Amino acid sequence: MNKTINKNYFHLNKKLYGKDSAIKLTLPDGSIYKYMHDDVYDSCLPEFLDESKKRSSFKKYGKWTDSKRIPVWILNKFPELFKIL
Repeated sequence: MNKTINKNYFHLNKKLYGKDSAIKLTLPDGSIYKYMHDDVYDSCLPEFLDESKKRSSFKKYGKWTDSKRIPVWILNKFPELFKIL
């Protein structure tokens, strides 16, 4: 059984990985999404580790956040992983 975590910012974190967590995300514009943390994490990991992509903060800190939106590159590449509520 998964645990739902409420967030007001997009959040992927290495420390949360493997805990079967669903994220309910409420963005500043009022839109609400739900995603399975580990599914998005697994899908994004190759991009985060690709040196040419300039996503060094993930490699350095083990997390990726965005306070305003789901990052466009993630939403465009993996739209099936996000459910609009």
